[in-house]
Amino acid sequence: MIGMHKLPRILVRAAAVLVALLAVLQPAAALADDKLVPGNVDVSVTVTAATPTVTFDIYSDSSYTTPTTDLVPQTQVYMKIDVSTDNVMEEVSVKVDMFADNDASTVGTIPTATSPSTHVTFTISYDSTNGKWVLNADTGGSNTWIIQLDPNQQQPDPTATSGTFYVIIVPGKTAAEASTSENADYADWDIVVTATVAGTASNTASKSGLVMYFYGEVQPAATSLDFGSLQPGTKSSVQSLDVTVIANGDFDLKVVAPAQLTTSDGYTISLTTNPPGLGEFRMNASLTYDSTTGELTNSVVLTSSIDTTPALVSAADGPTQESGETYTIYFQLELGTGIHTGTYGGTMQVYAADTG
Repeated sequence: MIGMHKLPRILVRAAAVLVALLAVLQPAAALADDKLVPGNVDVSVTVTAATPTVTFDIYSDSSYTTPTTDLVPQTQVYMKIDVSTDNVMEEVSVKVDMFADNDASTVGTIPTATSPSTHVTFTISYDSTNGKWVLNADTGGSNTWIIQLDPNQQQPDPTATSGTFYVIIVPGKTAAEASTSENADYADWDIVVTATVAGTASNTASKSGLVMYFYGEVQPAATSLDFGSLQPGTKSSVQSLDVTVIANGDFDLKVVAPAQLTTSDGYTISLTTNPPGLGEFRMNASLTYDSTTGELTNSVVLTSSIDTTPALVSAADGPTQESGETYTIYFQLELGTGIHTGTYGGTMQVYAADTG
């Protein structure tokens, strides 16, 4: 039996043996004097562009809640474009083509050239230098189309994998009339949207069947026409007025006469299409007159209704240029009898009316 006085000595020796064994079993890497020289291997992977998804619609309201297929020159519509990508949005660019087409049932071929009447295009891309989305439009030169990012909406987060673009579109004055129910040169307008990632992978969405309504604007060179001083029962000399017509389709040039002429004292004379009698007047108009006789040639008698007044020009070819087409209209006014003295006035209107 081991004496109690020898036990501590045995424990000390056992501890020493254990320490020695642990030192032998310790991994070599843990020895302070070891030197490790790793073999370096470069790792790389090329991330390519994944095909995005794209959808869009046109809306009549700024809250983007009411879809529409109706387009009216000089009237805002709102376009929402949704894009999703497995890359990042800042690598996405969007191209939109809007064009007139002759088949309302299918999407036509995108025209090569742009024109304010038949084809406009715009692109949206991210400007990383300035940290913002940029829209560039090609509407075929200087004209009345307006296409811009909606400043009241949040455009996509460039670091996200999906986002929505919000665009305001105002068709130009000469955007060609297109409808299957009107006497228009085109059946519809088509839209093709192409989303592209990093300039390589792309996808498209398209719509056909959009209607472009008629637009006719008349700009008179003067805002008044004075027939001078006349006695009852006489006819004025020929007076002329230049008007410029801007239209997006075929049009009739019409003049609507005032139904009455009135003095500041309240006296009136009324329009008639017959030879004027008591308290009446008649207005004639033409695009030509005989300078020798001082009389209108090929004149029409004006009425006070756009529906019944004859056209000075019927089915004039449209669309016009953005600068318009100018016509000189010649007028004569005839007075009946039984008319108080005084200066009589009223308002006539000149229209470029839809032939459809």
